[in-house]
Amino acid sequence: MPARPGSSAVSNFDVDLLRRCSEVGPIDSVQPAYNILNREIERELLPFCRTMDIAILAYGPMAHGTLSGTFAVSRLAPNDWRRGDHPLLDLPAALRAVELLRPLAEARHWTVGQLATAWVIANPHVTSTIVGARTPAQTRATSEVLLHGVDDSVRAEVDRALHISS
Repeated sequence: MPARPGSSAVSNFDVDLLRRCSEVGPIDSVQPAYNILNREIERELLPFCRTMDIAILAYGPMAHGTLSGTFAVSRLAPNDWRRGDHPLLDLPAALRAVELLRPLAEARHWTVGQLATAWVIANPHVTSTIVGARTPAQTRATSEVLLHGVDDSVRAEVDRALHISS
């Protein structure tokens, strides 16, 4: 969706705040956290944005690196926020999910991070996702998923692997 004069984008707004802001002017996009483990936006935000024609630019598809498939707690600094209790991340759940998803990713010749990103992209209500990368190889890996195409079967397979009913 191209930007237009007077257009606006917001980050981490809930539906109530979006409603209030929409009374002042149009909201073109919202940037929420969204990944396999953090699905809160599916309840209200995604349906509202679909109704209001607001683009979704999801961030954190790999849950801050924990769903990359290469994440290691041992490499975290002692004060790294991912070590503690945080509303955006349940570290033990993320590490369990990686092990459950690894066979599914390998069957597609993907990394777990590629699978996690594909799961977000496969949601028809997500316009795009913001994927962090530290190296050109990581950027290429994400691009490969997009080039091969992602369909909604990815979402169903992930949910089955994690024992989540959709």
